[in-house]
Amino acid sequence: MLKYLRMGNKRTKTIWWILIVVTVVTFVGGFVFLFGAGFDSTQQARASGAVGSVNGSRITAVEYQAALNEARANFQRQYPDNPPNETDERVLQVQAWRSLVIQRLMADEAKQAGLKASDREVLLAMQTNPPAMLVASPAFQTDGKFDPAKYQAAMRNPNNNWAEIEDMVRAQLPMRKLQERLIGSLKISEPEILEHF
Repeated sequence: MLKYLRMGNKRTKTIWWILIVVTVVTFVGGFVFLFGAGFDSTQQARASGAVGSVNGSRITAVEYQAALNEARANFQRQYPDNPPNETDERVLQVQAWRSLVIQRLMADEAKQAGLKASDREVLLAMQTNPPAMLVASPAFQTDGKFDPAKYQAAMRNPNNNWAEIEDMVRAQLPMRKLQERLIGSLKISEPEILEHF
């Protein structure tokens, strides 16, 4: 190729250089697209209406907003006389995002470990450990405190539809099982305790 560039007149050399530059720019541009913006999972997630993704699993704006609302509600319960300022709001946003990321990572690990929730486990979890959103619900409170009798009566009522709550508990149980496995696997010997003491 260099032989063709060296021989010939000035016009032929110019044409060859233009072809080389166009070819190089095309290849570089193609690689930038293929390995840059073209296959970036974050941009793909945003294009699909998601705010981000974790291990290829999209986090939608609705999920993020629900997590942020829950973080705000927890803040209001802890500090009822102190409305969140701008700094608190940024912290709540970060906490909401981190909680979603951790949930996705834990769910992935639980799935890889083969952990699932049976119907019996879901029912038992709902009866003995109601979700926080139900504990905070005014419908299940008496004098501002959670009333287990009201909750149990609502659970026994066949007219109530618990499908959404059951799905939420079914999704959370494998993560709880994984956490229990991790905590159960921690063993500290007596010499280690004495050393730290």
